[in-house]
Amino acid sequence: MSLSPPSGTHKHRLYCTPGIAIDKALAGLTAVEAVATPPIVDEPCLWVDQRGVALLTPGRSKPFRLNPDKFRQRLSASTDLVRACGVSRRARQMRVLDAFGGFCIDALTLAEAGASVVACEQHVLVHALAQAFVSQFRTDVTLYRADGVSYLQSRVEPAWDVIYLDPMFSPRSKAALPGLPAQILRELNANLMQPEHEALDWLQLALDRADKVVFKRPLKDPVIGKPNHQFKGRSVRFDVYR
Repeated sequence: MSLSPPSGTHKHRLYCTPGIAIDKALAGLTAVEAVATPPIVDEPCLWVDQRGVALLTPGRSKPFRLNPDKFRQRLSASTDLVRACGVSRRARQMRVLDAFGGFCIDALTLAEAGASVVACEQHVLVHALAQAFVSQFRTDVTLYRADGVSYLQSRVEPAWDVIYLDPMFSPRSKAALPGLPAQILRELNANLMQPEHEALDWLQLALDRADKVVFKRPLKDPVIGKPNHQFKGRSVRFDVYR
């Protein structure tokens, strides 16, 4: 299920190997062209072959794919996120909203830990790749193509157990580059970077709609508001409110 962005959105191109079936949802969002091999592109595009959905980006010769095996390997390293959200299979299933879903790595992590997760991602290409990735797991994740803040403002739902905020801000320094998935997310969302001065407003909006809010931040970034708890890793921290 998806919530479409406003009309007039740029229609991206989708390349695919000849004869391969294209999901109707993808075909409706992109201009489809069949080619024998992944082309060199000057703007981000989707690529579909027998292995599934991938992403073509300028300056990279190989399609980018989300690797489910690598994701499973890193699950054990995601305990801070799970602990911060308070998700446990020993308790009742928690309802979590991931307002800035990205490739849904964190949404899947929480679902694998036992939560029922709704994730929002507004970029059409990121959403397409994330949807294909999520479909490979038997977990309770529902992904919407929508801006998470607008979703919170427009939807009237029972209170969430947890709202998880992981917005993408402009980098503060010329630090070492993050991993490839994070690099690609940053490139694709260059025009959709979140205005950091609005972070306190998002926090208050989330607090009005959830029993708990978890805000993911780079470890050395300023604290927003007054969190009740913090879970700190080597490069990021999870600020917990309530």
